[in-house]
Amino acid sequence: MKGKPRFLLCVCRGDCPGFEKLNIWKFINYVRNELDVEYAIVHPQMCVDDGDRF
Repeated sequence: MKGKPRFLLCVCRGDCPGFEKLNIWKFINYVRNELDVEYAIVHPQMCVDDGDRF
């Protein structure tokens, strides 16, 4: 049996115009509390070294 899905939100340092109107913390808390996920995290930039390691 597989575990629950995991949710990862990369916010591209928050610089992308698409994030201007998104309340990231309200959204990630919705995912954590309302969806059946193992965990939900926000990362500032998955395309850099520490994002790759994560």
